Amino acid sequence: AQILEGLAPDPEGREGAAVILREVDRLARLVEQVLGVARAAPAAMGRVNIHRVLDRVVELLAMELGRDPLAVAGRDYDPSLPEVAGNEDRLVQLFFNLAKNGLEASPPGVPVVLQTRIAPRRVVRRGGGARHLVVRVLDRGAGIDPEARARLFTPFFTTKAGGTGLGLPLCARIVEEHAGEIEVRPRRHGGTRVEVWLPLAD
Repeated sequence: AQILEGLAPDPEGREGAAVILREVDRLARLVEQVLGVARAAPAAMGRVNIHRVLDRVVELLAMELGRDPLAVAGRDYDPSLPEVAGNEDRLVQLFFNLAKNGLEASPPGVPVVLQTRIAPRRVVRRGGGARHLVVRVLDRGAGIDPEARARLFTPFFTTKAGGTGLGLPLCARIVEEHAGEIEVRPRRHGGTRVEVWLPLAD
């Protein structure tokens, strides 16, 4: 399609080639998401600095969106946090998806907030009694109604025009691989709060 776009002799032809290129890119992303949800290969786990993961996410989003990192996310980190047990690349994918969703839901120019804390003592279903940290992705969007919120992790369910409904199921799969939990809830003064609990490394 890129070759066609360059060779098209008139504006109408170039516009048609550009449409083809966008559709090819969209289908490639869809295939990648389907494979990500279906992939069964276990992730190699190690000790991961969660703040390095989140910093990578901000850098990637800033590059993709052409924004200053400060316009992508505010970072409210607890610097005393220990490492988590996980796979760094899959955690980057997880928080990239969540942060991008938050940015798309928020008013133009409003960044999300990435917050880290030691999780309050609670028994996480998949992690037993292990200690956890919690990562919160906070946005200022319109929020999600309760019926839609209950179906967010169902494959192919989406509230976005043109969405595939595969991004959040992929996130849920990555969280499950890490023996963690993910919850989506409304913020008190508007917007959505996504919380991810991850077990600390031994």
